[in-house]
Amino acid sequence: MMERHGAECCDQFVVHPEVVEEVRSHMPPEEELADLAELFRVFGDSTRIKILFVLFEREV
Repeated sequence: MMERHGAECCDQFVVHPEVVEEVRSHMPPEEELADLAELFRVFGDSTRIKILFVLFEREV
């Protein structure tokens, strides 16, 4: 095991082109990824998460 930036990591670097291509073929369009990123950014505020938690627990 090598250590890189304080974290253990494997000393082997292997790319599996067939796996990369399979994953790429299932990747959503860039616009959809941008929309998801924006959605997660909105939930980055702990107050909004608290509101969601309350609503999941009970209707208020």
